[in-house]
Amino acid sequence: MTKFIVLTIIATGTTLFGEPAPKEKLGAFIHSPPPIREMVVECNWYAHAAGRTNTNWIALCWQTNAYIIRTAKQRIALYDAFDTNRDDMITIRAGDTYSTVSWYKNLGIHTKQVEGTGPARVSSSEKPLTSTLERDRVTPMIRGQEVLAAHALTLGIPVPMGVIAITNGAFTYRDEAEGRTLSGVIEISRDNVVKGFSMTNVVDRTAEGERVVVPMTIRYEYGGTTQPAWFPHVIERDAVIRGKKLTMCRFVIHRMDLGVVPQAGLNPDRFLKQ
Repeated sequence: MTKFIVLTIIATGTTLFGEPAPKEKLGAFIHSPPPIREMVVECNWYAHAAGRTNTNWIALCWQTNAYIIRTAKQRIALYDAFDTNRDDMITIRAGDTYSTVSWYKNLGIHTKQVEGTGPARVSSSEKPLTSTLERDRVTPMIRGQEVLAAHALTLGIPVPMGVIAITNGAFTYRDEAEGRTLSGVIEISRDNVVKGFSMTNVVDRTAEGERVVVPMTIRYEYGGTTQPAWFPHVIERDAVIRGKKLTMCRFVIHRMDLGVVPQAGLNPDRFLKQ
């Protein structure tokens, strides 16, 4: 089972009528996203050194037992046909079976499927999957898609899917393998809306042998027409690099429709052209 951020309620208190505050609703979403029928996110990644913006789109549905994640170079609908002019890859999980549908320049449409506890139906060179850890490692494409989805579902917090501890509005995350520590605080407005996160990203040692400290900020803007009022419409991540503040990425939520997708709708074959 894919793990997401483990989140303690960031603050206590409700409205006079017992309705949870916006900050609590957002915290509950990060802790355990509800079933999402469709979420369409425009992702702008700023390559400052190259002077360009890389933009891709993610369309996903999400529930505890299944998901669909699509990436493309332009806006897509979740359930339209597989379109090689737009889609980069579609990753589908239904129960314990993971499938990918992708386009390769010289190979055409390619599908790959692995099962969580049985033989990997990928190629003769693949070994049977005997554990969850092996399943999670056997298909890097699937993991890459999950990381893209995590940016949307964890609202821009730059950590991989895993465990992050949040207590009383402060949080820390430690990656021993990378020698990286991320810590920060949640910023709340007077009307109990989450304005974003102030963070510090510390890398113990780079390839040059230096310790790097990068102040970071995640800022939320509200006012979208398809999501709840407590869910941000725009997510921007800034960082101070070599003394200069730069916008690293910007996510725009263009559609958010909550609801369960029937298992019959999680069929990878539907994305193959007839």
